[in-house]
Amino acid sequence: MPDAAIEQVTLYLIRHGETEVNRRNCVQGKRIDPPLNERGRRQAECVGRQFQDIKVDWIVTSAAQRAIETGSAVSTHHPGVPLDSFPALNELEFGDLEGRHVTTGYNDLVVKWDTDHCADLTAPGAGSESPTACAQRAMPCIQDIVEIAAAKGWRHVCIVAHSRLIQIVLAAMLDGSLQMMGKYKQKKAAINTIKVSA
Repeated sequence: MPDAAIEQVTLYLIRHGETEVNRRNCVQGKRIDPPLNERGRRQAECVGRQFQDIKVDWIVTSAAQRAIETGSAVSTHHPGVPLDSFPALNELEFGDLEGRHVTTGYNDLVVKWDTDHCADLTAPGAGSESPTACAQRAMPCIQDIVEIAAAKGWRHVCIVAHSRLIQIVLAAMLDGSLQMMGKYKQKKAAINTIKVSA
């Protein structure tokens, strides 16, 4: 029988560890799905140790293997805690920029998003997304996660996802707008803590 429903949930928004694509300064996005490299595995292990003495009720990741591997490192210290993946938490779709070096258009796009505040601007190429479009798929998923956790009495949820997606989620939740998402830049294996009402 689940615990009584609760009113507040602590979310730990965690960026995955490094991959070889990261190391080469290339764009990963939603389509590119490499595993963690050796440094990334060490970063993931460090994240896991950060949570060894912290209560964790649920571990959630995107469907990308780099996020799942990082979430699994947390799971090592919390055996029996459910670990689930949600494709809606995958990184923003960068279209034609994915797999290319950041100097071939990505850096210019980030300036338009973060300095010129053009959150509706879509990355180049078919099937690509804007930050606004990414938020429209990610935020309902975050809300569902919070509601499920609260209904089950789970107060502490780790969400392992991606740099731009976490920037979008934090800006949407803390500022109510994507205009300032650039201030939430994420280092690899970064951990952000936010308390939300169910």
